Amino acid sequence: ATSLSSLVPARLAVGAGSSMLATAEQAYLMDVVERFPNNTGALLGTVQAVGLLGWAVGPAVGGVLAERGGAVRLPYVVIGSVLIGSAGLYALLPETRRARGSADASPGAARPPPLRTLLADRSQRALLASRFGLIVGWAAWL
Repeated sequence: ATSLSSLVPARLAVGAGSSMLATAEQAYLMDVVERFPNNTGALLGTVQAVGLLGWAVGPAVGGVLAERGGAVRLPYVVIGSVLIGSAGLYALLPETRRARGSADASPGAARPPPLRTLLADRSQRALLASRFGLIVGWAAWL
């Protein structure tokens, strides 16, 4: 942005998009995590760790991209590529809303699988990779 009058609307749009994304992400995450009540802490901790790893790696990635390709163009190309790649990962995520009238198994009736088994699931890995890419992109942009 070259002026405050162009910066404010852009930041408002980014904030609105970010808040919608964060809300949808947390709702989906809670839907997935409630299926494994004995592993809630491990799952939430893993997602948080992957997100924080993205925040830690993002500035370094952004710095390298800025040095190699110019501070303006290349980071945006990479962020755009990550967003397009995330669209493919989105297709791997299963629907979590239950159909009306479906019988729910009582939570905790069966012993949930260990964390390694959960992370072997494509949808879990897709969720983690999407979160990591998003956070790396934001951190590199900052």
